[in-house]
Amino acid sequence: MGDTQRNLEIEVTDFGPIVEAKIDLRPLTVFIGPSNSGKSYLAMLIYALHRYFSNRARPNRNVFEDGRNFLSFLQQMAETDDDLVSKENSDAELDGGKITIPNQIINIAYSIIDGKDFDNEIKRCFGVNDVSTLIRKEKESEASISWKYSASFFEGEPKMLENQLKIGLNKTEFSTNGHDIISTSITGEIKNPAKEIREFLNFLPSDFSNQIDERYLKAFLIALLGGFSVPYRSYALNSAAYYLPADRTGIMHAHDVILGSLIASASRTGSSDGAAPRLSGVSADFLEQLILLDPQRKSVDDFGEQIEKSIFQGIINMERSEIMEYPRFMFQPQGWKKGLPLKNTSSMISELAPIVLYLRYIIRPNDVLIIEEPEAHLHPAMQIEFIRQLVPVVRAGIKVVVVTHSEWLLEELANIVQRSKIPASESNENERSFSLPLRDVGAWLFKPRRRPSGSVVTEIQLDESGLYPSGFDDVAMSLHNDWARIRNKIEMKNDD
Repeated sequence: MGDTQRNLEIEVTDFGPIVEAKIDLRPLTVFIGPSNSGKSYLAMLIYALHRYFSNRARPNRNVFEDGRNFLSFLQQMAETDDDLVSKENSDAELDGGKITIPNQIINIAYSIIDGKDFDNEIKRCFGVNDVSTLIRKEKESEASISWKYSASFFEGEPKMLENQLKIGLNKTEFSTNGHDIISTSITGEIKNPAKEIREFLNFLPSDFSNQIDERYLKAFLIALLGGFSVPYRSYALNSAAYYLPADRTGIMHAHDVILGSLIASASRTGSSDGAAPRLSGVSADFLEQLILLDPQRKSVDDFGEQIEKSIFQGIINMERSEIMEYPRFMFQPQGWKKGLPLKNTSSMISELAPIVLYLRYIIRPNDVLIIEEPEAHLHPAMQIEFIRQLVPVVRAGIKVVVVTHSEWLLEELANIVQRSKIPASESNENERSFSLPLRDVGAWLFKPRRRPSGSVVTEIQLDESGLYPSGFDDVAMSLHNDWARIRNKIEMKNDD
């Protein structure tokens, strides 16, 4: 954790309510600020980036991890391209010499980094038919989205892959330096290529790896090494992202009455009839993931269990409807023999239940989990406990983005960082368990401005007292001063 070279850096201008923002995604990232300042805009953009570029999120773009697609691809190449398994490449395979990457691999490499239709994914996630509607209103000309990350290649030092999407009123333009830094050949640095490829084969189902004969192995090795010639090994975007929207309680209550076909079509944009989508992409994805949730896929590390113990005093159960096979979610308080439907539980339970379910059945290490307003319907003490319970999640390699208005969350976030500074000889187990180093935590303030109209996003640094100054003190001071004025007038009246 904390490797800044692998952090995703995003810079936007005139996007939604945001005048300008520049952030890098840390293992634990918090967006805080007033309503309508663009926090959700930036969080949804992060989600859209992962949805579009992540191999796991877009399996149809992934030839390096999907066993079936990859085997079919190898067979096609080995049967149609004699140059692919030429003696020159075969000899290079054995002695670690220079291997020329076939055009098929290079084209796939280009497709992985090609974001020319990335604007369509933005439209889907935001639930709009025209991406130009996301340009900041006062600007009314162009919005810019830039993202970059350090990409690990097969040989040499990591290189910075830089991309930009400009959104205009009439068109969008995508640019990247990826085509300039993709290698068309590689010099073998693998001492034992046969060992490397057979280790890689362990990730494929046995029935596929058994079908790959010597000819295909050569093609496989070249394709595999070709994968290292593109920014495939970067952890910045090659991970799945999941978005838990702020209105998840209502969605949870309504999910069992929405048909799967409706969900599949609800977030599509650009249809010929120009009809507006009924749901944003983040809401539709959330619904679909709930409906397809597999109870057999329980995580080895059940991070949801500790939230149940420390906050719920009960457990979330799941069962499938016999009629439509939709999942039904129940809450079973401690000591109860039967559970309650979530709609009959407290708003706190129904608000946090999706987070428990995602952590238990969906989220895996290297994934990105985006949570909007986790403080909704939570007592301040429970808000503090919740942000604390995210620490083991982050330590397991899951990146977490929290969108919040809560001062309590921010103050506990500061404590999480401060605990890491306690000398080992002075710290107890509890302090060590709920601490993260400063490099793994980032807090960004979305601050409104009048001129130009919109918000500017800046990173909040810990002050001398070890807190994140966010402006909440100004609100508290104003409230106190107002109270003092009222009391003074009451006392003056009483003195009369």
